[in-house]
Amino acid sequence: YTVWSFLDAYLKLFIPIRLVNAISVVHETHSMTDQQYAAAIYDGPSQGLLSFLFQFALSRAMFDLGFFGGHYLIHHPKLYGFIHRKHHEHFEPTVVTNNNFSVLDLIIEAMVPFTAGLGTLAALRTFGFRTTRFERAFITYSWLWYLNGSHAG
Repeated sequence: YTVWSFLDAYLKLFIPIRLVNAISVVHETHSMTDQQYAAAIYDGPSQGLLSFLFQFALSRAMFDLGFFGGHYLIHHPKLYGFIHRKHHEHFEPTVVTNNNFSVLDLIIEAMVPFTAGLGTLAALRTFGFRTTRFERAFITYSWLWYLNGSHAG
């Protein structure tokens, strides 16, 4: 594998994610006044390092549990052949191995963990826990980093 194949895999994954993010931000903010925009991007002060670490650890644990559940599901004999087999065509994992998915495989392996992790953060909000935008971005990008690099070499 070459640097170009890695770059191709990287761009296929991150450009669509950034594009969807940009479209949603533009859609969300296009009709806001300056005051509404300022209020929307300011979440208030952080609740502190211990609160953040607790929320990060718990949401990451639930993310991992969601990943395990989704991965276990697609290894079921009735689903493996048409959903996940393509991913296991690489016998020597490299940085591009993790991008060798069918669409359904990618949906299950990405959406189940993200739903579990974001659901945990949402549940914690009902108990008074809060994260700032920066903290949420850190948490979700760490999940993306894990998903993209977990089979790398």
